[in-house]
Amino acid sequence: MQEFTIPSPEDETQETPPIISDIKKTTERKPTNKQTSIIQKTKFQMMFLTILLILIIIAIVFAYLNFKPKDEKNQEDNEVLGVETQNVKEQNDTSIGNTPASLKNKIFYTDGFNIYESDISGNNQKKLTDYLKFEGIKIKELELIDENNLGFFRCQDDVLNYDCEILRLNRETQYIKVVKIISNNSKLQQLTWSNAEIYAYSALDNNSNKISVHYKNESGDKQIAEIQTSNNQRNNFIEDDKQLKFSPDQDKIYYLNTSSESGTNFTINIYNLDGVKIDQIKNATMPSWIDNNRIVYRKYSNLEPGHLYIRKIDEQSSSKLYYSPEASYNPNSQEDLILFWEETSKGKSYIYDLHENESIHFKDNAILPVWFTSEKIIYGNTRECKSKECTNPNNLEYETQLVIENYYIYNVTNGKEEKIEIDDRYLSNGIVTWYNRHI
Repeated sequence: MQEFTIPSPEDETQETPPIISDIKKTTERKPTNKQTSIIQKTKFQMMFLTILLILIIIAIVFAYLNFKPKDEKNQEDNEVLGVETQNVKEQNDTSIGNTPASLKNKIFYTDGFNIYESDISGNNQKKLTDYLKFEGIKIKELELIDENNLGFFRCQDDVLNYDCEILRLNRETQYIKVVKIISNNSKLQQLTWSNAEIYAYSALDNNSNKISVHYKNESGDKQIAEIQTSNNQRNNFIEDDKQLKFSPDQDKIYYLNTSSESGTNFTINIYNLDGVKIDQIKNATMPSWIDNNRIVYRKYSNLEPGHLYIRKIDEQSSSKLYYSPEASYNPNSQEDLILFWEETSKGKSYIYDLHENESIHFKDNAILPVWFTSEKIIYGNTRECKSKECTNPNNLEYETQLVIENYYIYNVTNGKEEKIEIDDRYLSNGIVTWYNRHI
């Protein structure tokens, strides 16, 4: 509590200060012309020296930031089990960056036949397409190209007439443009977009049993790779994956297809856009770009556990993330933060922080986590399957016991959760967000 001192009578008898008006004007002295000149000159010199000093400081800071030795610049980049974090992260229009205002609270999804948009809460749901289910033509992949456009393809399951089309949807006008029609003897496998006009796709030719990878830009449609598939048919594995993705700078593309149509080829091939294979990752599945030079993926081998690894393309070397569990799945990154889940009885979800080299378990009974924003995660809340729901994809080696019952948003800053009030039949094919562009 503040203390107050009461003045004593002696204090009150102090001499009263003179009133300003009583001071004689004769005490005021005006400077002479010479003194005025000296004062103005001194002020000008001080101002000049101050400005000069500021400019010198700016020049020193600029030189330090732009011309300091490379080793000194990278001094803060810690090596994490052989994985060096990049101190420069290139981004472009299709990189994560800042979420556009019109997409800050939006998600996109498909029931297999049509595309929907809604708020993350489930409100304001809008059906963006109006295809008829009895046509039997399914939407196979969906990607958010930019703020206004969604790309996807549709195919029939009729082996005699696949009738595959690549399409682009304007989410505001709901206009659908047929971008490309694929010949009936070919079945589209994968599709990914660089922007609304440039894309890549792969297609299986039934006559040759080969998969061709194509890059389409303003100059035309160019085949950049051809993969011979196997005639061996098998059941699906839990580790199976099928991906075609541009790097963040759009200069490279990786291809992976482990499905039954390609036998058991668990190899990720990385190409430049001229079709030159610049790297290859064997015994690998479930890749995801971290930046233009690094890919996170899951190891697939009968001899080794399924840990996560980081591939550095320029060095063609891989390093294990030792704190990832032995059965890690579906890694996806937001720069140096990697989401993934572990196969347990009901699943566990994690964040792997490459800077700190630690694996953070943030939720039980949770699988397939994806980034919604830089601070929020969408995940599927699980329960054990009931008799008719359980499947056996791989000859009793793995029995699928997990069923997603609901989807939730998890806030990493405060641990709060919010249920997404959308029927899971809409979300079972995945959720597209600005941070998770492709399903």
